[in-house]
Amino acid sequence: AKELGVTGAMEGYLSPYTLVLLVLFFLQVGDFGLPSLQALLPDHDWSTGEPSEEILRALSNAYGTQTRACKASVDELFRQFCAFYHGDFVWGAEVVSVRLARR
Repeated sequence: AKELGVTGAMEGYLSPYTLVLLVLFFLQVGDFGLPSLQALLPDHDWSTGEPSEEILRALSNAYGTQTRACKASVDELFRQFCAFYHGDFVWGAEVVSVRLARR
């Protein structure tokens, strides 16, 4: 996006941070099974920082097998991403929330 000149809030485009949030949400609500850390650790005090490596390792062992392997190419994923936000996502009625990870 940067090489094509279509990113950067100062230029009127989406910021890189916004693009990351859009990608994460797409992977969470699509058929990819990307979980929300906040949903997996509801009692964690996120204002104190990230969970310890021990907790993250335990989560990976417990939930890592629940994500689905993606066999799509990068081109196909990008097409699905664009199709999702162009046709499926209802702008003005829905919100992107990687914390809730649901529509």
